Amino acid sequence: MKKPATIIIASVLSCLAISCEKSVLDKNPQNEFSEKDVWGDINLAKTYLNTVYDGIGQWGMHHYRNPQVMANSATDEAMQRGDHGVWVLNKGNITSSNYGDFNMWTPDYKAIRRCNIFLQHIGDVPGISEEDLKLMKAQARFIRAINYADLLNWYCWWEGDHNGVPLITEPFELNDDFKVERADYSAVVDFVIKELDEILDDLPAGWDDQNWGRVTKGADLALKSEILLYAASKTHNPAMDPSKWKQAADAARAVIDLDQYSLKSVNSYEDYAKIFISSANNPEIILARPYDPVVLESNWVDLYNLPNGYGGWGGNCPTQQFVDQFQMDNGRDISDPSSGYDDQRPYTGRELRFYADIVYNGRKYRGREVEFWTPGGLDSKDGPTGWNVTPTGYTLYKFMNESIDFQVSPAPTPYVIFRLAEIYLNYAEAEYHLGNEEVAREFVNKIRTRVKLPGIRSSGNRLLQDIRHERTIELAFEKDSRWNDLRRWGILEQTASQDYIAMQISKDHEGNLSYQKVVAMKRGYNERLYSLPIPLEELQKASELNQNPGY
Repeated sequence: MKKPATIIIASVLSCLAISCEKSVLDKNPQNEFSEKDVWGDINLAKTYLNTVYDGIGQWGMHHYRNPQVMANSATDEAMQRGDHGVWVLNKGNITSSNYGDFNMWTPDYKAIRRCNIFLQHIGDVPGISEEDLKLMKAQARFIRAINYADLLNWYCWWEGDHNGVPLITEPFELNDDFKVERADYSAVVDFVIKELDEILDDLPAGWDDQNWGRVTKGADLALKSEILLYAASKTHNPAMDPSKWKQAADAARAVIDLDQYSLKSVNSYEDYAKIFISSANNPEIILARPYDPVVLESNWVDLYNLPNGYGGWGGNCPTQQFVDQFQMDNGRDISDPSSGYDDQRPYTGRELRFYADIVYNGRKYRGREVEFWTPGGLDSKDGPTGWNVTPTGYTLYKFMNESIDFQVSPAPTPYVIFRLAEIYLNYAEAEYHLGNEEVAREFVNKIRTRVKLPGIRSSGNRLLQDIRHERTIELAFEKDSRWNDLRRWGILEQTASQDYIAMQISKDHEGNLSYQKVVAMKRGYNERLYSLPIPLEELQKASELNQNPGY
């Protein structure tokens, strides 16, 4: 995906492609740029495929396209510092005409349209080999499939007819009748699975370093694992049909049986943190979007999420209720009286993933201790740039790279889409629902023992809660995992109805610190939040589209 010789062409093609896709199902003519040039030259066609890759995974929500607004700030994991289009959902006020930053519909269909254009024309390129044709089409079909999966995950969490999204496999032309309706959820799932099955043998097991980040067999199977897990879950499978859980288990097992990926060895929180900031020699990542600030893209994940006293913007701030879910290093919950937790020394003796994920008061960071305390703390509202202070008393450490000057240089941090730890957790959950508790414990414990925690020995409902807990901690802040998990488990109301809680740290005249939990923001829950509203402007362009319930 990194080809310096074609950067300018790729940028021009990207701009032109976007310019003729002003809405989800736009019918502007395709000859905004010369089709003869693009589809008459194999190198330009490959460059267009690079543009198609723009539709696969990215930091932040679609509108901002950067790490300032992450999907985790729509959940109990984090609170957005300042309203950048997220609070409308946090407060339960989202509507089809007031959706803030939550419009996934338009960008996902733009990405699908690019895929359709590519698939329509790539076979016409003079001299293209059969091998190149199969490989290039397979990549575009995967990217189209992952965008359909994304649409299902944001818009389709309710029962009834036409509860999926429109299945569009060809670009619309100017003279087409603009009539489209939503397919059923199951039909879209079936389409995605069929696509993934058909292209599997056309994808390579891996790529060379220059093409790291392109689609592989492992990525294909990982997407299949995720979509089948979601389809088997309670919200989509209220009867808990075991055949659906068997499909989900088999899909996860297929990734594991590739024997191509392994959990990266961890001896410290620093080792664990490196999983997310470097692609080099990383056997765990199945698919990620690479960022290269020199060649093509900028990635300001550090700048947007670090404390204000360091010059950061404190964008996506972990909540106290999320911090409380990290166990002690002995594997016990902080609510356990025998855990050793001290509420006036709340950050001592926690499990190593806590230190790899969270910037907290007093931790050593970039040459000094973090000062979230008041009055006068450098990283508090009394600091030199108090306007961007964390509202929760925490900022992100996961994805942060201490080796770069983040105010000068954007980070090369990859955006991880699939990794083996997620597949292990998919497999554990599916096997649990099939009654295979021993297998479920085995794969959860692979995750726990890797980070120096004792294995679980639970069974029954307690085992299910342990699986969910491990998923919450291990996949924290990654893509939109938490948002999807809360809804597919049917427990969104348990977290969305809870106010955001912050840790308020005070320092007295003698230098003593005290810690107090306070409300950072009131939240509002409505059952309709299980699915986002289709934007009103999109409904007005296609009268046969039905809106989601409650909107």
